[in-house]
Amino acid sequence: MRHRFSFSLISLLLTLCIHCGSEQTKDVDAKQDAVIGGRGPKTDCLYYDWEAYDPILKTRGLAKNIANCLVSYARDYSDDIQCGVEALARLFDHPTLSRWLRFVGDTPESRLDFVLDITAGRPGWDIPGVHYAIEFGTDDIAEAFNDTWLYDDLWDAGGADFAYRQIGHFLTGVHFAFDPSLAKNLALRTLLPIPNNEDPETTVLRLMVGHEKIPDPGDVSFAQKIGSYIEQYKSASAEDIEAFERALDYDTENQGSERDTELLKILASAGYTSEECNRIDCATDPCLCDWKHGNSLEDLRLDIKAYRFVRELSLFSDTQEAADWIREELGDSTSPCLQ
Repeated sequence: MRHRFSFSLISLLLTLCIHCGSEQTKDVDAKQDAVIGGRGPKTDCLYYDWEAYDPILKTRGLAKNIANCLVSYARDYSDDIQCGVEALARLFDHPTLSRWLRFVGDTPESRLDFVLDITAGRPGWDIPGVHYAIEFGTDDIAEAFNDTWLYDDLWDAGGADFAYRQIGHFLTGVHFAFDPSLAKNLALRTLLPIPNNEDPETTVLRLMVGHEKIPDPGDVSFAQKIGSYIEQYKSASAEDIEAFERALDYDTENQGSERDTELLKILASAGYTSEECNRIDCATDPCLCDWKHGNSLEDLRLDIKAYRFVRELSLFSDTQEAADWIREELGDSTSPCLQ
């Protein structure tokens, strides 16, 4: 089982070095601030001579800033088009990052560790393993993975406010598959009724599948949130897990219809709809209108892709192949972002 790499010792040593030269780097920090974070021209992160910085600043932290700038550049295709798939793919293959391999990784696995690091968390969310720290667009994500229409048409929640979360949802699923040891989190095991003999892989899969059967609690008390997370975990049955694993095999074989049949069994077990229901039916039939807020077939398909990405990670010869997989499996090939 792969585990995410720790850079704590490196960070400590570099922090001590930076402290020793803090006076020397103040002007450089100011120069960096003028370029990163949208304050300078969006092309700066691609063309600025980062090597001109004092070597003392060549750290993982600076690499994170460059990556964030790169995402912003790739995402903001135009005022009307926000790219997410392409922005994520560029974190794996853009040549700007090749100058920082010590900190961003030069293999698919180590680059994924870096991507998970810079996208980890979300303000106000207290569950470990989520990846919404960076806002990605969805104008280039394939229709099969975009549930914005549900927020607009069925939940009356404003899809635009939730659209950026789809890439974050994918990355959260990737983290669960890449490092299921997060299920050993003491707080998580204290709060959830996880059997002592349950392996971490099953625990994270139950959490992920259950998330698509029981909606997230929203802005409620801590006790209510915990109650909701417990219900999500408990709602994922052995039959659901088996259906998910069959769907994963079907997706690997590019059998999308068979994959969806298995995933709809999971949604049907939550009492939402019949297995025959799908997005096309919903335009003329209210069969999907009792889907609960935030739960969707689109999200389950993304979960499948997340597990496939991790399953096939070791087969990629380099980070370019990982980027190509992301574009091919998640992207809408007709989007100008991917042209």
